Amino acid sequence: MNDRQKDILRILLTEQQPHVLTKQLAERVNCSEKTVRNDLKVIDQYLKEHTNARLVKKPNVGIFLEIDVEEKSKLFKQLLAADNPIDLNDEERLLEIAYRLLMETKHVTLKSLAEQFYIPKNVVKKDLRKIEGWLKKYHLTFISKRKIGLVVKGTEQNKRLALANLHQLIHPQFFNRRFIKSQFPPHEVDIVEKELKQIENFYDFTFTDDSFESVLIHTLIAIKRMKMNQSVSAVANSSQVMKTKEYAWTKRFLKKLEPYFSVHFSEQEILYLTIHILGAKINDPTAAKLTLDTQTQPLVDSFVHEIIQRMSRLTNVEFHKDQELQRGLSVHLLTTFQRLAHDLPISNPMLDDIKKMYPYMFDSIITVIAELKEKIPYVIPEEETAYLTLHFQASYERLKKVSAEDQRVLIVCHMGIGMSQLIQTKLERYFRDLHIVGCVGKAKLDDYLSKYPIDLVIATMPLSLKQVPSITVSPLLPESDIRKVEQMIQHRNGHPVAIEGKSELLKFIREENDVGKSTILYKLK
Repeated sequence: MNDRQKDILRILLTEQQPHVLTKQLAERVNCSEKTVRNDLKVIDQYLKEHTNARLVKKPNVGIFLEIDVEEKSKLFKQLLAADNPIDLNDEERLLEIAYRLLMETKHVTLKSLAEQFYIPKNVVKKDLRKIEGWLKKYHLTFISKRKIGLVVKGTEQNKRLALANLHQLIHPQFFNRRFIKSQFPPHEVDIVEKELKQIENFYDFTFTDDSFESVLIHTLIAIKRMKMNQSVSAVANSSQVMKTKEYAWTKRFLKKLEPYFSVHFSEQEILYLTIHILGAKINDPTAAKLTLDTQTQPLVDSFVHEIIQRMSRLTNVEFHKDQELQRGLSVHLLTTFQRLAHDLPISNPMLDDIKKMYPYMFDSIITVIAELKEKIPYVIPEEETAYLTLHFQASYERLKKVSAEDQRVLIVCHMGIGMSQLIQTKLERYFRDLHIVGCVGKAKLDDYLSKYPIDLVIATMPLSLKQVPSITVSPLLPESDIRKVEQMIQHRNGHPVAIEGKSELLKFIREENDVGKSTILYKLK
């Protein structure tokens, strides 16, 4: 649309009278009535291609828009963006295009995308090829029709999964849902966040930070798609899902949201979100058996027993003596098997790093899983194998650690039980002067600090703390971060810190293979 046509559309959007005459529009935009009538054809075409609004023309009465509140807000946003074009970088533009295509229910033309983002069509085509390749991961495809445009083809469930994981289109190694979260009004995000936290408090458990964000985003997407009349289809194993505790309180959670958003969650929508909550990670191992699922729990128990026994024999490490490993695996695999049962993707942003740092442990688990493939009904992906590697590596660290009692340290980790345990046991093994008092998510940090004396906070994400010194480390705690922690403790103590196991012999050993079968780089005599 040209500037005059945009002005006409603004008038129709803001007009207080029920109808506007063509003559009135001509006077307000300073042109002829014939020009206005031609402009209205362009506006009508634009609305058909980009919105669910309708331009209605009644002879001898006038012109008006049939449009709901959400669509009106969307149109205002588009007009504002057209008047104030934002210079997006390539990654931001890619996300914006993918988001629009996934949200649209109508065909989108290359021309409209080129005009929206002020880029040539060949750049749009390049972006579309990248988006199309990524969509295949979610069993989605582009359907293109000549002179009409293209549309994303696939199930509503898969479209929502892609939307919730849109950040991985540009940064597959990060958990960062900032873009998709920004597509919702802040007050809507606050409402869902508040009700989700009340569910955590009522049932006395907490999601990991990433799982909390994931459930939050899936809920917001569900609300928005329902308002667009895009509902999920039948959910597999629905009768089994309905027997779980999570189904009961998911229903309670969603019913509390209905009056805020003027929506009604159908049975299928409740089941759909329950599945995502069943597949979410929790922080507290003692809250492992949240679900009443009578099929998954026995399968988890059997698998945990088998993998621990086989790993003990394969590596000559007494994993079977570590009760914490058994509890941690039970918590983790219960949600993993729920995800696999309902074909939900498993993401691990640190897959390559874990394979590099712990190759022997990773390969050992691959071997054991291959032996057990006939005993479980799922294919375990590499991403999940990497998570299991963290649990076993943490156990290995525990079995050989030296305990410490002096400085009280709190770990703040957003990645779940396996990662928290690995950080904790690594730190306690390396440093005599540390006493790890707990591992919490960022949401519980302030509450913990108000109740317990803490000397140092070690976090996997940047924190702004005034009352307690803090240091940020990588979740895998490489050698460089060990040195950072060493310097921090040294500074606080005022004297050098003893680091366990740092003998001359270790100069000849690759630390990333440290699992009892290290690789000797030089022949020692």
